[in-house]
Amino acid sequence: MKKAIAAARLRTQVFDVAPYTARHTVSTQLVVEGVHPHKKDQILGHAADDMSRHYTHVPQAPLIEAINKLPTIQAWLDADWMHTPVALTHRRAKTLKKAERKAGEHAFAEWRARRAVRS
Repeated sequence: MKKAIAAARLRTQVFDVAPYTARHTVSTQLVVEGVHPHKKDQILGHAADDMSRHYTHVPQAPLIEAINKLPTIQAWLDADWMHTPVALTHRRAKTLKKAERKAGEHAFAEWRARRAVRS
């Protein structure tokens, strides 16, 4: 799993997404869909409900309206995964070629340097 995540980060050049991002997404979606908190905790593997609250961020209508005003990259809107995301979950990420891996590692180093300057 660790190698798959690292490869995905290098391939997409999105470095500030972690495995826990998925936990936040799942927890929030379960709450939005009205799943009972006890069942949600079982799905997330938590013994106490206060733990899963850290992962839940229920969207609020005014915030969603504001976010929807942001511009969207046309290439994303045209991508097949925007139209049928569930149907495409079976797809596997391609293996990175050496040049792609080096380019991703270079982009990661630049990203870390920019972040260090901001800190």
